[in-house]
Amino acid sequence: MSPSQNTTGGAVSTNIPLFFVALEGTLVSTNLLVEGIIKAVCRDIRTLYRLPGWALKNRPSLRSQIEARVGIDAAHLPYRRDLFESLRAMKAEGIRLVLVADSKGPWSAAVADEVKLFDDVIAPEEQSNLKGSATLAAIEKYSHAHDVNRWGYVGDDSTDLQIWKAASATYVVSRKRSVTGACQAAGKLIAVFRPSQPIALALIKAMRPQQWVKNTLVFVPFVAGHNFTSSKKLLHSLLAFVCYSACASSIYLANDLFDLDSDRRHPNKALRPFASGALPVAFGFPLSALLFMIGMLLSLLSPSFLFPEILLFYVLLSGLYS
Repeated sequence: MSPSQNTTGGAVSTNIPLFFVALEGTLVSTNLLVEGIIKAVCRDIRTLYRLPGWALKNRPSLRSQIEARVGIDAAHLPYRRDLFESLRAMKAEGIRLVLVADSKGPWSAAVADEVKLFDDVIAPEEQSNLKGSATLAAIEKYSHAHDVNRWGYVGDDSTDLQIWKAASATYVVSRKRSVTGACQAAGKLIAVFRPSQPIALALIKAMRPQQWVKNTLVFVPFVAGHNFTSSKKLLHSLLAFVCYSACASSIYLANDLFDLDSDRRHPNKALRPFASGALPVAFGFPLSALLFMIGMLLSLLSPSFLFPEILLFYVLLSGLYS
């Protein structure tokens, strides 16, 4: 396993016999469904055209289709070290731990087998698209079957609010003050686990600004031509630098999404924002597309009518190399 994140929590509640722990965004700091979609599309581009149909049916249908096509490397997922310490303490006290997944498919089974902390795995009814209420129904059904009236829940999202309200104790894994505030207002909050790295810093790291130094080559004609008094030529060089840097960062973001599994097996690359879970994988392609569009739109301001074509060729060549 490759745990991540720092600890900011409280004591374990000793009067709760049963705790439910959400899988995605909580036990692991990533979205397995988004990762699975990326892998499935990379494996078979036709998956891209099938996604809308699966998604329109319901979320469980989409997930089952993706799980049938790709697996996960459960040993190298970005598990939360801080939460694991609390879960181990619960286990030592004899508290029953149940993993709550979006579906009882191969992914949740692989995670449960890897971490060896959970007594059971549950999931909402497959026909439901309402995550919060469906999960609560599954939890209450399991609790009644085991004759338990008091149970705790560990979650991360605003969709978990109705579950936290019904729970006797709550653990929150979230960077959102609104989410933790709602649990505090209910008076059931035991501990809060927050990512140690701000999401803005993770985004900057993912863009790899240190690599932009390569793009300073665009200033060579400006310097070689001794055009130090020409502010216009300096601005043109700066424009080219910004365009190349934006497009380069766009490529870095996309590459990191494609290389998630291999990065997580690498001792240093496992610390990259997407691989470590510091930056949500769902942000990846929208941010990559945004940076690409910024670079290409700014290139239209260049006095050279060939510059946009040159920049696009650079992006395509870098993409093919990757």
